[in-house]
Amino acid sequence: MENDPERPGYSYALMSEYLPFDRPVPFADGGTYAEAALRELTDPSRVGAYLQGKSVRTISDSDFATIACAGLAETLSRENALRLVLDPGQVDPDTLELVRAPPEEQARRIEQILLNRKIRDANFRRQVCDAYDDRCAVTGLRIVNGGGRAEVQAAHIWSVALAGKIQRRLAGVVQPFDLA
Repeated sequence: MENDPERPGYSYALMSEYLPFDRPVPFADGGTYAEAALRELTDPSRVGAYLQGKSVRTISDSDFATIACAGLAETLSRENALRLVLDPGQVDPDTLELVRAPPEEQARRIEQILLNRKIRDANFRRQVCDAYDDRCAVTGLRIVNGGGRAEVQAAHIWSVALAGKIQRRLAGVVQPFDLA
C-alpha cells in the first residue's frame, strides 16, 4: 500500500503477479449477484448505494472461488486441455487432477489452481495464441499438428526475471542498469 500524497486517508494498492481472467466476470449473472453481501440486500435498487465508495471490498472465500473459476473457465475447460498443453502427456498428475476436477472441487481448491505454474503458463499461452489467432507473430503462418494443437509457441520476449529488473529500473529503483 502507498499513501495518496494529495488525499489524506486514501491509499493505493500496488498489484503484481496476478493471473488475468480469460474473460470479464459479470457483476451479476441471470439477475444473481456474484457477491453474498449484494445477494443479501432486500431491495435490489439499493445495490448502487451499498457499493458507493466501496470499489475495494472484502468478499467471502466461496464468492472469490466462484468468481475466479468463472474468470478462468476457458483455461480450465477440458475442451482446451490439448490446445493449452494441459493434457495428460504434458502435465504432472497433480495438475491434471486440478484441471479434470468438477467445478465444485475446482472452487474448493482455487488457491492451488491460481498458484499452479502449468495452469498459469496455459493461461498465458491462451492469451498469446488468441491475440495472434494461433499464428506465428513473425511469419503469420498457422500450423496445426495432427492432434489439433497449433504449433505456435507462446513465450515472453524478455525473461520474467529480467522484466522485473527492467520494471524496477523504469521506476527509478535500480540505476544504472544495462540490458546487455
